[in-house]
Amino acid sequence: MSLFKTTILPTDSKKDAIDMLSELIFDEPLVLLVVLGRSDAAQRLVQRADKMTGAMDEPRWVIWARRPNQIEEVVALLQNNMQLVANFQNALAFSLSFSDTVRDLILTTDPEPDMSRILESFIKAESDIV
Repeated sequence: MSLFKTTILPTDSKKDAIDMLSELIFDEPLVLLVVLGRSDAAQRLVQRADKMTGAMDEPRWVIWARRPNQIEEVVALLQNNMQLVANFQNALAFSLSFSDTVRDLILTTDPEPDMSRILESFIKAESDIV
């Protein structure tokens, strides 16, 4: 799998995963799609979303948290996170704006995200920009 603008969080160290995710969310000017889990659907979502991130200097980026339980304490710090926190065990992905605000939630029970759905999630996250 060839990924260009995807950061895969480490699975062997909760501290490293939290540190890396926190830096990308709170310290970098990025619009993020955070994909959760190791399922086939998560892997396909990462591959599709990575293709929609644009050039290296554009703000869209994908983060893959293959062990979502490692990052729950970071998720708790996000703005507009109530629906995400309430559905975290069933979340497949969520998008974050520049202001670290949850703008979209994709659940494992939703239809598998196609390119249009992924684009919609990025656009919702970019709504802070306008």
